Amino acid sequence: MRFLKAQNPQIYQSSYYEQKYDLTNQIQIEKTDTPLIKISVDPTLSDRLIIPVIGVDIELYFNEDQTTALNKGAWVVPGSANPGEKGEMVVTAHRFQALPPAQNTFYHLDKVKVGDTSLIFTGGFAYKYEVTSTKVLGAEEFKFNGAESTVDDMVLYTCTPLWTASHRLIVHSKQIPFN
Repeated sequence: MRFLKAQNPQIYQSSYYEQKYDLTNQIQIEKTDTPLIKISVDPTLSDRLIIPVIGVDIELYFNEDQTTALNKGAWVVPGSANPGEKGEMVVTAHRFQALPPAQNTFYHLDKVKVGDTSLIFTGGFAYKYEVTSTKVLGAEEFKFNGAESTVDDMVLYTCTPLWTASHRLIVHSKQIPFN
């Protein structure tokens, strides 16, 4: 399986998100004719990005304009890939909309390290990503390949340092299978 959704609902056991959403009772696994496993998730998990290590639980907006989406949650940049499609999915969010412990900003994105994982829930599927690199670039230096990319990656970015927009904090993650 190149990427997959889940093989066992117990993967969430003892995590903050299992407790918050009681996922073991909400996830129902359904085998399909493809090598994929379909997950039915509670509708409250639809279009969400969860980064457990920093307590992010943010709604994703795919078809909103940038300002509206960023005022409500995280914006999936047009021209980037959707989860499960070939290419880079690029997601951005504010760091300063609400201070921690608010879960709907990238306030602590600078605390994410290589090897940390995140989850995307959308369209009845779950996707798991593992951080491969982090870096800081000038505001005009950040470019992405989007749907033109040949890899299944997710790129998260936000302004840095905190309370400025002079640079961008970039977090690259690769899509990985669930254990």
